[in-house]
Amino acid sequence: MSCSRSRRAGCEGGGGTGAACRWRKFTHEQIKARGGDLDIGWLKDDSAETVDAQHDEPALVARMVMRELNAAMADLRTEVLGGADRANMATS
Repeated sequence: MSCSRSRRAGCEGGGGTGAACRWRKFTHEQIKARGGDLDIGWLKDDSAETVDAQHDEPALVARMVMRELNAAMADLRTEVLGGADRANMATS
């Protein structure tokens, strides 16, 4: 499973509102615990890779973004081409 697909896995089953999903629901108590602030900054991705990247050089961050985009493109190719031969995908 690719990085992009594994990251989405927690969101897909519940229509995008699962516990690991960015679009999950929050109770009034959870929002009050954050001081009532609805600023989405506290929803940021706290994964180790992302936190480390926030302090690294822009070139490293760009490489990480490209890796994610390439994984997403590979997923799309698989969906569109139905698992066609990789040699055919390389020429398109």
